[in-house]
Amino acid sequence: MKYSVFFELLKQDIKEKNLGSLLGIFWSFFVPLITIIVMWIVFQYGFKRDDVDGYPYGLWYLAGIIPWFYFADAFMQATNSIKAKSFLIKKTRFNPIYLPVIKIISNLIIYSVLILFLLVLYKYYGYDYNLYNLQIIYYLFCLVVFLFAISLITSSLVLFIKDISEIVAVLVRFGMWVTPIFWSIKLIPEKYRWIFDLNPVYYVIEGFRDALLYKVWFFEKKTTFIFWLITLCLLIIGLIIFKRLKEHFGDVV
Repeated sequence: MKYSVFFELLKQDIKEKNLGSLLGIFWSFFVPLITIIVMWIVFQYGFKRDDVDGYPYGLWYLAGIIPWFYFADAFMQATNSIKAKSFLIKKTRFNPIYLPVIKIISNLIIYSVLILFLLVLYKYYGYDYNLYNLQIIYYLFCLVVFLFAISLITSSLVLFIKDISEIVAVLVRFGMWVTPIFWSIKLIPEKYRWIFDLNPVYYVIEGFRDALLYKVWFFEKKTTFIFWLITLCLLIIGLIIFKRLKEHFGDVV
């Protein structure tokens, strides 16, 4: 597929998120931003939660919820991306593997704006920019690769097993509460914390906090090896499943 076609589909996907609205693409950025601002005000000033490790709860919380929101939106949309563009599958020269990629990237563009807002907010609170902040780029890359791996699996299977969409939606909603986003991992007994190390999304969430608050390099963490081992295994599985099912896509869409 030519790059021009890919970027045209990417641009179209961003526009379609708010097709028909008065301000169009503006809402794609504005609605998530307002959501984040409201959450910050509620948790920082409304509930007046205690600081976490000496850091304001609102800042600590936002560092975790923004990557989670990106993961949740991109994962659910990428899962249904091939099914939603079924008319393209019948075009022999079109490679459907680009459809989940487009969803992942379009959401990345939108949530990058929220990350910039988060950096401004940290500066407002007196946290100076430093080299550790650059790790956000690395952790976003981690999340993109992980999303690509799992969306290859789910976007392929959903064409044959319709319940996959609902299963993904349930897992995302459930995962938000069992992943240490609202609460600190220190509430879990140390002997059980290894279970969370097996969650690639938690690796990214903690990575954001390490980059913004705790000042820990990713190569200093043992969980970096675990993340890439799990992600690469899922990527291989995803590529195998996608390749084997791809030739049957046209029969079921």
